[in-house]
Amino acid sequence: MNTREINKINDDNYEHNLKLHYEAQRKDLDIVLSSSMPLQMNNIKTIMWINLLFIGLSLHLMKEFTFSIYYGLFYISSLLAIGLTAYAMTVRQIRYYGSIDDKSFMRKIPEISEAKQLALLYMLDSALTATRENKKTLESRSFWMNISKWLTIFALVSFVSVFSYTNSKKGDNEIMAKKDAEKYVAPPQPIKESSVETISPTRTVKPKPTIVKEKK
Repeated sequence: MNTREINKINDDNYEHNLKLHYEAQRKDLDIVLSSSMPLQMNNIKTIMWINLLFIGLSLHLMKEFTFSIYYGLFYISSLLAIGLTAYAMTVRQIRYYGSIDDKSFMRKIPEISEAKQLALLYMLDSALTATRENKKTLESRSFWMNISKWLTIFALVSFVSVFSYTNSKKGDNEIMAKKDAEKYVAPPQPIKESSVETISPTRTVKPKPTIVKEKK
């Protein structure tokens, strides 16, 4: 086997390795584009809708229960979580697909024996760059999403605590009011004496004499 054949075998092996690397990188990029990024966006929307529900509940309960500092913390936490999720949805909106659409760039590849390998190198580099940039987007959104997630948890704990405390206090007040009502005895009402003269059964009533007037 001469040197030319050895070089050809080495070139074929190198090209095969480039194809394997490109296919593996392409699969990683496809997972990021089709699964990771949409799933993260759905999670961000879920956190936003949960906090919007909390805000609606807080406005409804504000009419029935008295305002407290914990109730205000719950309300503010939900508002902050909504703002952070809205901001996370706008972070790095550009998606990188890892494909070279510029035909003029592909024409610049020289017509040499290593042209195929050079094209694979360009495609591999494009896929690597796209994967790296998309993962940066995931990391940036994940940072704000995690903060909003902890704010949501704090808001949930505050809401449950305030609601439980308010209900227990309301129940205690009702019990105390019931006990006070049971202890209260109405004062006796004075008996009014009847104006009708009662006749004893042993008493005899004498008839009144009738007076006849004489006519003159």
